[in-house]
Amino acid sequence: AREHWLALKEQRLTGIAAELAAHLSDGEPCAVCGATEHPAPARKVAGHVDRQAEEAALAAHRRADESRSSAERALGDVRESLAAAKAAARGG
Repeated sequence: AREHWLALKEQRLTGIAAELAAHLSDGEPCAVCGATEHPAPARKVAGHVDRQAEEAALAAHRRADESRSSAERALGDVRESLAAAKAAARGG
């Protein structure tokens, strides 16, 4: 999940010019450079990753990370129980 999120984040950063260009209006200054003429604004390409897709991937990464942490805690508990059971079986 982490790798997927990072890949989407990288794709979004690559296409961020198209997101910014979507807000350009003739005669209005560009938020990046201040130009009021926009002869060749960037265009979205197939597979463009928007903020929603990036945020959804981040949320999935966070859920997966929490699940992993929870599983690691449960594994620790099981290991402790197993060690206690082995000790009890040995009479100790």
